[in-house]
Amino acid sequence: MIMKAQCPNCKVLYKIDDAKIPEKGAYVTCSKCQTRFEVKKPAPLKESEPLKQALITCPSCGHVNLTTEKCAQCGYIFSVEEKQKLVIRI
Repeated sequence: MIMKAQCPNCKVLYKIDDAKIPEKGAYVTCSKCQTRFEVKKPAPLKESEPLKQALITCPSCGHVNLTTEKCAQCGYIFSVEEKQKLVIRI
C-alpha cells in the first residue's frame, strides 16, 4: 500500500510503498534539501475500533464527513492511511 511521507524541513511530499519500510521504520533522505528523517509504517486499524462514529475531513475538498469510506461532497475515496491520520472520534 502506498503511504505519504513529508520532509519536515522543506515540506516536499513523497509517496512510499509501505512494503519497503521495515516494521521498526527507516530513515530516508529528502532528494530536494538532503534532510534525513524517519518514516514509520502507520499503525494498523484495530478490528474493534468502529469507524462508523467518526468524523473525517476530506484532503481533497475539506468537507467534514460522517463516513470514512468516501467524501459525500466530491466522492474522494479515503485510503487506510488517511483514515488513520484524519479520523476524529466522536
